[in-house]
Order: sequence, then C-alpha cells, then structure tokens
Amino acid sequence: MLFATSLLISFALQTYAHYLTVPVDYTVYKNGSETFKFQNTVYDNKNSFIKEIKKKLPDVPLNSLLIEVNSGYCKYGSSGIESLNKFVIVALNYPSNCIYIPKSEVFIQIASIKNKLKYKCNSNYFNSYISANQCMKDIIVFDKFKSQEKFLGNDLFGQIVWRSTWKKCYYKCFTGSNFKELIGRLLIELNRYRESFQLKPVVLSYTLYVSALKFAKKMATSGKEFYNKYKKIPMLGVFNVIYKPFGSIQMNKWYTQFLSLKQSNHVLNKVEKKNLNGLFSRHTTKVGFGVVMKENHLYIACMYK
Repeated sequence: MLFATSLLISFALQTYAHYLTVPVDYTVYKNGSETFKFQNTVYDNKNSFIKEIKKKLPDVPLNSLLIEVNSGYCKYGSSGIESLNKFVIVALNYPSNCIYIPKSEVFIQIASIKNKLKYKCNSNYFNSYISANQCMKDIIVFDKFKSQEKFLGNDLFGQIVWRSTWKKCYYKCFTGSNFKELIGRLLIELNRYRESFQLKPVVLSYTLYVSALKFAKKMATSGKEFYNKYKKIPMLGVFNVIYKPFGSIQMNKWYTQFLSLKQSNHVLNKVEKKNLNGLFSRHTTKVGFGVVMKENHLYIACMYK
C-alpha cells in the first residue's frame, strides 16, 4: 500500500510539479506519537504544525505542501535507497507515512534570508509562492524545447562553437541562479568567436553588468518604442529580445550578424553595424550582460568597454 501511494504521489509531482517542500526534523516514537521541528520550534502533533505553517505560508494551498524529512525516523522506516528523499504529505486527510521521491525531482523550496521566508525555484528566489509556482510551470513548458540548433546561423564554425558551449543546457539550465549559467556561457562563446578573429578574450565587468541589467529592465518595461529608439542610437553595447527557450542562441545570432556585415545585403543600419562591430573589436576588453525575463521573452543586453 505504501509503495502504491509513493508511486501515485511521484506521478502527481511529475505531472503538476507545484509542490512546496518544507525542511523539517520529523520523528515518530514507539508509542506512535510524532514531533515536527521547524525553524528551531518543536510541534508535538501534525495539527499544531499545520496551523503554524498556515500562518507563515498563507498563500500556499495545503495540498501543495510536502514536509521534507531532514532527519528523524518515519513510520515504516527508511527506503534504504540513497537516491530517494523522504517526505510527509501535509494535508490533514493523509496519514503521516513517509513517501519516497527520487532526489532528481525538482520542487519549490522555502529559504530563510535575513529572517524572511523566500520561495526558491531553480536556484532563484521569489517573494511569493505564485511567482515561484510560475517559475516551475515555465520549466515544465519551456525545458521541453530542444530545437535551438535549428535556428543557428549557417556558419559551420559558429555551429561547432555553439554545440560545444551549450551541451544540452536548455531552459532550466540557463535560467537558474538568476541567469548565472546563461551569462557564463555567453561569455565563453563570445571569447571563442573572438579567438577565431585572433582577438584577446574579454572579461566580465560588474560595472558593465549593472549598466546592462538597467538597460534590459528598461527595455522590458518600455516595449517596442524603447527598442526601436535605441536601434538608432550609437552605444557601447548590443541588445535583443528573444523567445525564452532560445536565449542560448543569442550570441550565435550576434556572431552571424557580424559575419553578414561583409555582405552588401545585410539588414543592419549604420548605427547597429557600429555597435555590433564593437563587440568583436580588438579595443574591447570588458563586457557585462544583463538579462530580464518578462512573460515569454528574455531581454538581453551586452555592454562593452
């Protein structure tokens, strides 16, 4: 029965993946009583624990909560398999039996930052469960996109560089940790292209990162008018708006556009051409990437110096 329940819950998690896990020290004693230790407070029964959780997490449905058993003993003992994590379903109509879920499963988690509870999804932190839940929904939808390679430029070297740089890093991979992976790989890819032109590698600059992020935020909030305006303004930077799951091909797009400048039929205006040339200039030594997500698009800016 326990095994069947575990399978059902595992299927539900894979299907909906909106569960929030709460780290708890949970113990069942020989007489059947149980305790829940959460944030240094011990609750001697499930009802009192749930009551407190409702206060701390008012916007989270109870049927979306799981207790992550950090330590202690569960009813029916341990699974004995290191690849599984132990959980207890919070909802009152479920018994406090442990279920076992593969460690590879991804959940929304809570984290305490400066004594404030935050919601963690894909190593990103949110102020509300609704935002974290949307993060999880986006992963489910957009991480299925694996066709990025079809949208690369025709240059064979560019395709080879892209494949070796991104190596199965799709939406979930490059949107984690506030786009840390996306920014890191964009830099690696850029430097490989620069190397092919016998140019020195560039390094990340925090000052340029701040400028690029500010620009990307403005672009995301102001819309097409801002975008079209800056297409005609000389600047030490390049930028674009791209469909979320295809953020990983942005550097290849800039590289492909740069190669096209040698052709008379390229589509860039004089200002865009000058701005793009700077990214692949021998005088450029530092860059900063700013990335902002809004609805189904990524707003990516790269400032250089």
